[in-house]
Amino acid sequence: MESPRADGAARLCQANGRLRISGNAGAMSARHRGHLHLQRAVIFLVALTIQPQAVCAVGMFELQIRHFQNPHGLLESGDCCDLQASGGQHCSARDQCDTFFHACLKEYQARVVPRGACTFGSGTTGILGGNSLSLRHRGHNEGGGGEEGTNGHIVIPFKYAWPKSFSLVLEALDHDNSSETGQLIERVLLSSMLNPGEQWQTYRHHGRPLSLEYRLRFRCDSNYYGPLCNKFCRGRDDFFGHFNCDSSGSKVCMEGWTGPECKEAVCKQGCHQSHGFCSEPGECKCHYGWTGPLCDQCVTFPGCVYGSCAEPWKCVCDVNWGGLLCDKDLNYCGNHQPCKNGGTCTNTEPNEYQCECQDGFRGRNCDIVEHACLSSPCMNGATCVENPAGFTCICGSGWTGPSCTDAVRQCDRRPCGHGATCQEIPGGFRCLCPPGWTGRTCQLDTNECEMNICVHARSCHNLIGGYLCDCLPGWVGPNCDIRNSSCQDLCQNNGQCEDLVSGSRCMCPPGFSGTYCQNTRSPCDSAPCLHGGQCVETGWEDHLLHLPHWIFGKLM
Repeated sequence: MESPRADGAARLCQANGRLRISGNAGAMSARHRGHLHLQRAVIFLVALTIQPQAVCAVGMFELQIRHFQNPHGLLESGDCCDLQASGGQHCSARDQCDTFFHACLKEYQARVVPRGACTFGSGTTGILGGNSLSLRHRGHNEGGGGEEGTNGHIVIPFKYAWPKSFSLVLEALDHDNSSETGQLIERVLLSSMLNPGEQWQTYRHHGRPLSLEYRLRFRCDSNYYGPLCNKFCRGRDDFFGHFNCDSSGSKVCMEGWTGPECKEAVCKQGCHQSHGFCSEPGECKCHYGWTGPLCDQCVTFPGCVYGSCAEPWKCVCDVNWGGLLCDKDLNYCGNHQPCKNGGTCTNTEPNEYQCECQDGFRGRNCDIVEHACLSSPCMNGATCVENPAGFTCICGSGWTGPSCTDAVRQCDRRPCGHGATCQEIPGGFRCLCPPGWTGRTCQLDTNECEMNICVHARSCHNLIGGYLCDCLPGWVGPNCDIRNSSCQDLCQNNGQCEDLVSGSRCMCPPGFSGTYCQNTRSPCDSAPCLHGGQCVETGWEDHLLHLPHWIFGKLM
């Protein structure tokens, strides 16, 4: 049998920014096709009128049959789904009901009326099975429905804001070739409430012929959010906005974008809010009349030389500058110092000056010499000598400079030798000599031996810039004042070391000899054998005597 998805011959919706008409194109008769263009024009005008209210489906109502059982194969009337082959009292077990379900979704009714229009839509499953069937093993989100579907899943698209409350007429029917609607097995009437979400809500019905378990849920369509699925948000990244959508359907601007529609680029940090702008994130473009990396510098009047501005196209002159373009020097004397030879300069007009020359000089810049030495320009007793260029000062001892006003620094000549430090003092200098040197300029060698600097030494030798002590035995160091103990690990075999002025000496224990007690003493060393006897070591702290034939004996 046919399984319609929803009521209505045609629906108008706005999908992907284009007008779409859904319906049965085959329902058009041949005589209507000639009026196709006129119909489209009328529909387009209607769409413009109702566009704020008419949108594509904002969600879907889903019904999933989980389990049903009709143990006797009866209809609501009490008859068998199929005629009995014989006149028995029970319905045939081999010829069972061809069970399918039809759902009619309506506005909320306190008392559900089973008849009437399915205002929210309707849907039908395919034939699911016989008298009983369990689909509990199906996955949590499996579905599909449709006339070819056999999974007990019905989807009813919803075109408006979901009201949460609804009424449902769910009918279990037996497919009969003689009837398009089928024969009623059981009717379930339900008024309830559903919040949009992914979770299913399970319902159970126990009727006279049939027991049923099913579940319901309502899911918002893609890009629709909120408790009524009427908040539209579709992420985009184009001229009309740069944003994604959060779980509540609010726009979340992509990085670098801001504003209600996320169309305003976030400019470079520090970019002036009034004088700068940007069309891409991180930019800082300047409005006319402004410049600089952050558009915070105004553009001066064209041709402005020594001036600035607080607003575009102005030329506010710097100190000592004037004129329309700030190119007139109001302090020519200070900036150029044109007067020579001690002349006094006076600013008269922009870019103009006048020099008042000292005696002996003349000219615009006082650069022509008459009698330069008349003004006594040389100081500190220096001699003034006139020449074509003016004058020259011959400085006395200790003075230097063009007018002999600078004292000569004695230390600049580096008079101190051997790394000595030079200090300026009134009238001369002083050298701080390093050890081993003396004299005014630290050039004389100091004789340290005269100061008896060597303590325990045979002699002292004076050297250039130093000295050398010849230390006595047992003493070390530059001044022979450090005691040197030579007994450290000197004697072997437990010998006792004794420090002497001339060195050290090892006192050997019995059985050892040598400078460092390094030799083992032999028992025969003491010549114990008398009368020509020969001593031979036995290896035992003992000795044998080989005597002549007329003498016998053994000495211990």
